Amino acid sequence: MKKPVLIVSAPEKLFASFCADRHQRRLARTFDWKLNSSRTASPALRRQLAIAEALITTWDSPRFGDELLRFAPQLRVIAHCGGEVKNRFTGTLLDKLTVTTAPEPMARATAELAAALVLYCGRGIDEYRSLLRMPRNRIYDDVHCNGTPEFLIGRELGMIGFGRIGRMVVDLLRGFDFRWQVYDPYSPDVNGHSVEFVNLQTVLRRSNILILTAALTDETRGMLNRKNLSRLPDGTWLEEDWWT
Repeated sequence: MKKPVLIVSAPEKLFASFCADRHQRRLARTFDWKLNSSRTASPALRRQLAIAEALITTWDSPRFGDELLRFAPQLRVIAHCGGEVKNRFTGTLLDKLTVTTAPEPMARATAELAAALVLYCGRGIDEYRSLLRMPRNRIYDDVHCNGTPEFLIGRELGMIGFGRIGRMVVDLLRGFDFRWQVYDPYSPDVNGHSVEFVNLQTVLRRSNILILTAALTDETRGMLNRKNLSRLPDGTWLEEDWWT
């Protein structure tokens, strides 16, 4: 029985990090598969896709629009080794093909880093480190007499986007009892998360720490323009976790 043709669009080392030798042997039992490392829709890649029924992509693969349907007429499914696909597969691809994603591994790592940066920035670690390196230890006297103003527990934080990464960040920081102000018009269900959904202007106006976890799409591109950035309080920390 003839095996379906699968094209893997990824650099060799990156694909090996996703798919070890044992996984590649499993692929070979089911598919007639070939690896193409081009980061553009090169003539060689187009020739391979002309007979392909399945495609595996990574973040180093070309971005495709409806032209993919023309030079890959037999294609039925795309398996993307990553989370965000709206900016990677445009036009009608998401309607006409089966597109799967694998967001969990990168989402967890991204959320952990975002949570760590909230604590790092919110507690002013860089400022304390600079003061402690000075010849005088005035910082100790100031804290002894006046306390520290950088308490995190109970503070108000802002977030734009409340998808998988955003929800993980809130879960990881749950013990700090943050008051979350979230802007995401497509995520009205908090599913047990203690957040308040507000409009974009409210998030910007009230956020001393603002976390961006929304996907970078045509709709969100330019959202934080000069006018919107001017709404942030002076000294606001801004964390970007855009998925591209």
